[in-house]
Formats: sequence, C-alpha cells, structure tokens
Amino acid sequence: MLTLQEIIDFAEIERAQLDAISELEHVPEVVAAEMAQELVRSPRGVYRLHLLFLDAIERAEYRCSRERVRRLEGLYQDFCRRFPKPRVL
Repeated sequence: MLTLQEIIDFAEIERAQLDAISELEHVPEVVAAEMAQELVRSPRGVYRLHLLFLDAIERAEYRCSRERVRRLEGLYQDFCRRFPKPRVL
C-alpha cells in the first residue's frame, strides 16, 4: 500500500499546489494527488489545472481575499513554470 507522500511524489506536483487542488475540488489529498497525476499526463489535463487555478484566483478576488489571491497566484506561477499552458488541446 502506498503512503500519501509516495502518491504525492508520483503526482509530479508540489505539495502546496496539491493542497490547493484538494481544497478547490473539495476532495481528500489522496484523491487530489491521483487526480493531478492523471491530469498532468495530457495537454487537456494540464489546461484543466490552469483553469482550476485561474478560477480560484478569480473567486478569491471577488471575495476581496487579498492574502488568498497572493497565495494562489504564487502557486499558479510555480505551476506555470513546470507545466506551461498548452497551445493546442
């Protein structure tokens, strides 16, 4: 049986980004890790993760949560460096 850390390592995504996905999708960390691992394998999946982060930033801006906006923008910038937005789906 795999540990949560092993699943996170396999997902090729940073822990903080995984925590954000878990929170945004309202799923446990292990489910978010499996979801992220599957999504980063295809351009459509990477694009979906980009949309997830952008939507979360927009919702935080709407709620005037500056601290959350800054945190999500930092996570999104790190995600963009590792997984650039695909040009073709």
